[in-house]
Amino acid sequence: MTGLDIDEKARFARAAFWDALALAPTDFDSVVEIVHKTNKSDPTSQAEATAAWQITVKDHDEAKVGRSFTDAMVQTSLASIPGMYPIWDGPTGAREFGVHRAFSVPAELVPQYVHFWGSDFITAVESVGPSGPRLEVSTVPTPNASTGPTRRAVLGDVLGTRSGDKGGDANLGVFARSDVGWAWLDRFLTVERLQALLPEVRSLPIERHRLPNLRSLNFVIFGLLGDGVAGSTRRDPQAKALGEWLRSRMVPIPISVLEATPTT
Repeated sequence: MTGLDIDEKARFARAAFWDALALAPTDFDSVVEIVHKTNKSDPTSQAEATAAWQITVKDHDEAKVGRSFTDAMVQTSLASIPGMYPIWDGPTGAREFGVHRAFSVPAELVPQYVHFWGSDFITAVESVGPSGPRLEVSTVPTPNASTGPTRRAVLGDVLGTRSGDKGGDANLGVFARSDVGWAWLDRFLTVERLQALLPEVRSLPIERHRLPNLRSLNFVIFGLLGDGVAGSTRRDPQAKALGEWLRSRMVPIPISVLEATPTT
């Protein structure tokens, strides 16, 4: 959908599509509709002026997503609002998808091996239960966070990220590039702050894990990817871009953190 009044055009196109289709949304196991907008003012290219309406349906009966479904979409695209045209991101007919669920298995079913550097020697390690011995690691103390003046900047100026999928859940690792940056990151990026910066995760349960020796935080965002990569309705079904989205957000950052961050 192109140009002005995207929200109104989306409402009209949605109504026209379901009117052209013999089935109703309630006839499917799942229906997800998303409008991806560029929100560009005075766009200088057609791509900047274009918003994408994405519709994904799931059902146990693949016959529901056949020729009649694509015909209804083509009819809506070519004979309803001006400036709308079809783009097929994937197969035009029904396709199977898998559901990936993460769960625990008994530790004895997963043998562990230690490979010694510079040697062919390999030894098996007995699985240790929750009541067994634990490895004690000394933790580097977190320095005091800066309370000085701030400057509004993107998080990517001082932080690195890496994100990905674990079934229907997303992992988001965030790491600082200096001790001063870690002190600020550890106090700044709470679960609540992450939800404010990434509104799409606001309603989801999130775990926050500290790794101070790595100057890093790891967030586990439960349910962001739905049924997992093969069944996700997100454009980024593996959450590979989640971290870079976070790095692009602008926040007040202490000048001392900006100055202490290596540039390479």
